[in-house]
Amino acid sequence: MDTNERNKRLKVIPRVVDGPWIVKRAIGETPAIIGTKIDTEYYNGYRYMEASIDVYSSSLARHIVSLVTDTAKKLVIDIGFVIEGQTD
Repeated sequence: MDTNERNKRLKVIPRVVDGPWIVKRAIGETPAIIGTKIDTEYYNGYRYMEASIDVYSSSLARHIVSLVTDTAKKLVIDIGFVIEGQTD
């Protein structure tokens, strides 16, 4: 799978378990394909793939990071990353 294909399939599934309302509202719980919105580099090894996601490459992501940074001591966030399955 090439980088463009990975970018079309890399999905984040966020959930703020505990934290301020404004952070819950900003992050939401809707899964999103992030590879097309945020700069991502991929590294492969034996039976694994690593993704390095540059959250500062997106103005929206920078805004969310600034909200989270101010309240980080009070946050509990579950974040899942998946490669979306697609049929040809």
